[in-house]
Amino acid sequence: MPRITVTGATGHLGTLVIEELLRRRVPPQDLRATVRRVEKAAHWQEKGIDVRPGDFNDPDALKHAFAGTERLLVISTDAVGQRIDQHRNAVMAAREAGVKHIAYTSLVDQGAGESDSILAKEHRATEVIVRESGIPYTILRNTFYAEYLLAPVVQALDWGVCASSVGDAKMGGAARLDMAAAAAAVLIEPGHENKIYEITYPRAWDYREAVEIVSRVSGRHLEYKPVSPEELTQILQGAGVPAETARMIVGMEAPLRAGHLSKVTPDLERMLDRPVTSLEQIARQMLAETQVQTPEP
Repeated sequence: MPRITVTGATGHLGTLVIEELLRRRVPPQDLRATVRRVEKAAHWQEKGIDVRPGDFNDPDALKHAFAGTERLLVISTDAVGQRIDQHRNAVMAAREAGVKHIAYTSLVDQGAGESDSILAKEHRATEVIVRESGIPYTILRNTFYAEYLLAPVVQALDWGVCASSVGDAKMGGAARLDMAAAAAAVLIEPGHENKIYEITYPRAWDYREAVEIVSRVSGRHLEYKPVSPEELTQILQGAGVPAETARMIVGMEAPLRAGHLSKVTPDLERMLDRPVTSLEQIARQMLAETQVQTPEP
């Protein structure tokens, strides 16, 4: 088994990737976790995983972190506005360290009406850096996490109405756990070199369906109320949300309104060794985490 390195190993996705690799019987001694703060990764060290500091602003630290690695998963950082330089540091360090295969978590293809958001631009630029590095690569174009998209619906249970400016726009949001499993598959299975995957739910869904699912799973009445962005801003401010925060929330729905997350492909379904996690399963787990009592399935 080649040595595998996972960056961002204490983040949500990185943690799940490592757990999936262990589930698939990758020996801990063949794994390496890179983190910004080593003390936060004590649990990985206790399992026998090599933990090394890997600040994406420190190229020398990255070269040390990647030394001896054959397969590397670069999980995009959360420093929006700085990520192109950070990701370039990681890719160049991987090349100098002799990494044989690099996988990168990008953003789902947004089609002809491709977003001009900084999020999309940074991912597109990083993909170019990865492809031009000379290292065999796999691009994992992840859609938004379904957990993120369902969060406003679950929160709306307290009011009985889910107001959204997204309307009937379709989404391909999938479970974070499934995205982690796809990344793990790329790291341990042959045949993924120089390929690009669109990691999405296998069919499109919308907030109307999400509201129905959360209502059914929770056993509580929830109504979907499509509104304009301006109306949503007013509703949020009327509920006590600061004006700037309200505008930010409405702005975060912009890519959904524009259909930028509507793409769906069978790529994720094909990469898993099990069925995809259903929206019902995701909703039930989220409700359990928020301690909402749900009826037996």
